[in-house]
Amino acid sequence: MSIRRRLLRSALAVSLLISVTVSFGVILCRGFGWLEPWELAAYDWFIRLRPRASVSDPRIVLIIINEEDIHFQNQWPFLTDVTLTHVLKILTQYQPRVIGVDIFRDMPVPPGYEELKDILTSNRNIIMVMKAGGETSEGIPPPVVLKDTEQFGFSDILVDPDDVVRRGLLFLGDRGRTIYSFALRLALRYLQAEGILPQPDVSDPRHMRLGLTTIRPFGANDGGYVGADARGYQFLLDFQDAPGSFPSLTLTTLLSEKIDREMLRDKIVLVGVNAESVKDFFRTPYSQGRLAERDMPGVELHAHIVNQLLRFALDGNSPLATVSDLWEGGWILFWSVVAGVIGCWVRSPQRFFQSVAAGLLILGLIALFAFLNGWWIPLIPTALAWLFSAVSAVIVTTSLSDRLSAEVRLPPLPPWLNDDKHAIDIAQYVIETDEFVNKIVASATNELRRITDHRYVSFAAAVEAGGPDTLREVVEALYLQLKNDHHFRYEDERGFDVVTGGQFIRLPQHIAQENRGTCMDLVLLFLGCLANVKLWPVYVQLRLRSENGDREVDHALTAIWLEEPYFNREVCLNLAHLHQWVANGRLLLLDCTGFVEGYPRRQYKLSFAEAREEAQKLLERNEARFAVDIRRAWETGVHVVSHF
Repeated sequence: MSIRRRLLRSALAVSLLISVTVSFGVILCRGFGWLEPWELAAYDWFIRLRPRASVSDPRIVLIIINEEDIHFQNQWPFLTDVTLTHVLKILTQYQPRVIGVDIFRDMPVPPGYEELKDILTSNRNIIMVMKAGGETSEGIPPPVVLKDTEQFGFSDILVDPDDVVRRGLLFLGDRGRTIYSFALRLALRYLQAEGILPQPDVSDPRHMRLGLTTIRPFGANDGGYVGADARGYQFLLDFQDAPGSFPSLTLTTLLSEKIDREMLRDKIVLVGVNAESVKDFFRTPYSQGRLAERDMPGVELHAHIVNQLLRFALDGNSPLATVSDLWEGGWILFWSVVAGVIGCWVRSPQRFFQSVAAGLLILGLIALFAFLNGWWIPLIPTALAWLFSAVSAVIVTTSLSDRLSAEVRLPPLPPWLNDDKHAIDIAQYVIETDEFVNKIVASATNELRRITDHRYVSFAAAVEAGGPDTLREVVEALYLQLKNDHHFRYEDERGFDVVTGGQFIRLPQHIAQENRGTCMDLVLLFLGCLANVKLWPVYVQLRLRSENGDREVDHALTAIWLEEPYFNREVCLNLAHLHQWVANGRLLLLDCTGFVEGYPRRQYKLSFAEAREEAQKLLERNEARFAVDIRRAWETGVHVVSHF
């Protein structure tokens, strides 16, 4: 088995093991709740990315008591019973379907208590608030006159540990009885006129169905939550309407009675405070981020919850859904495994970082698309699994590669006497049956199909068809495969054998393992690929003068016959004829340093056309030492070196 195959099999197995380990580690971290803050931040980010409705549902209107209204009343408490009664009387004249008052009235605020009792008991469409309280607070009861009615609801808001509101609450158990939320009372009273009442779901009676939609209760581990308090009947808020989008009036404007009657008719009207002196504000997903809004007043937050319930019942909107823990684990494992495979196979640092970044982008877009379509799938755990698996796989694969390289020694580099007398011997280092050469040719088939628009699906068919244009396309396919799919580094001329004086040459296996080569190494590799597809390769060596002119260096080029050469041609081509054959198109000349990185004073790899042009310039400006026809050398008895 070849070194690379052993490496890839071992690396792939190790990468898969790493991926599974990383995914279970991430799932364990998520289970401990360590990722919850990040996941909730991702939820907020998705909320802010959702398209906002420019105008909210006109079924809800807010009556806002702001600082100016409080100063105008010129008293404290700023809203006595007589003032509240006056407000309710004005509102009832406009015939709203339901009125919600987000102001506590657990005790009288004289004067006017008797008049307030009368209007509350005579108008069943007025809903007041109470506070259910909790383990550390006693709560605030509703007005005494409404205690045994359905005209009140609790205004308690669920706040996450980071002080952000993301869930709504519909029911609570209180001393053996079930109490409704303020928002649910308002929605139900509005929906009664539509003939809609809450019903148990047919498939699961424990779930409440409201009109067109079943509202599945929130679970303690739904979405990014871990061990959340899921008591009562909760659901995730979608904040579909932008902050400040509900139609609103100030208290002073309402008391002036100079408003359009149709603005309030048959609507849900909520009365509440939006003033800094009365601390009734809540942080929402809109309260953070680059375009953060101010914290949301409680009365507007209740309006959002009511509006979402109306959309459930009347418009068929569905609550935000979450996936099961098993599905989440499988999703994290899948991305972790894919990342591990990428870390195993992608060897170029640039392509690795591009692949990792592209994966994160795709993952984010999938999660966002799912969210916009009503599903909350894990983003942060999956992204962490993707990153850790990819990086860990690269580290372990590199370490494994180094260990295997130490354990499996390649034969020493063979030397070649680089002179005109031994020029023909260069043919023994062109190995057309090498395993790495076979892999290059097999992979280049896709390039050939692309270049020829699928006129040829194999190199055998293209070479058999012949013709200069077709053979040129064959050479281009091999060149592009080496340029695009491999990341060889250019290395300057290697040393010489101190005993024989021969120049060391890398065989294809050396190049595959070390990912580098001199111009001579690269040419011999490319000549092997050309021979493999049954073309007629030629090795060309030039004598170049260094830029400062103090020494001469050799540079190797590739040449290919674009038509079948005559049988009894010389092994070493006539150099005068060489220029002529290149000029008239019988020979195609190519600089193989074009498909490698790190060539001096060159910042990028060369296209096929640029590599041809560079080779022709070098031939025109420099002395050609010799040109060896590889197949002709084999025919005259030059034997290819033994390889593995």
